[in-house]
Amino acid sequence: MSLEVLIDANVALRYLLKDQEALFEEALQIMKLAQQGKIRLHLDLLTIAEIVWVLDSFYKYPRQQVADTISAFANAEEVIVEE
Repeated sequence: MSLEVLIDANVALRYLLKDQEALFEEALQIMKLAQQGKIRLHLDLLTIAEIVWVLDSFYKYPRQQVADTISAFANAEEVIVEE
């Protein structure tokens, strides 16, 4: 039985953006644990909304890029989207 972990927007954003090397490496280790089946990652709708807001408002991603980024992350085999 694997540990279930609710990931927050910061972990997801650091993994997706790779903009802060040390934090990206920590997020990458979390993703690797999930890929190995040692943990199960849960992503709730509020966190998805927060990621969308940050990518759109702060990083100025075009809407299609936001949608593609969120879709790819949320549909990863190791990520379970709540609701």
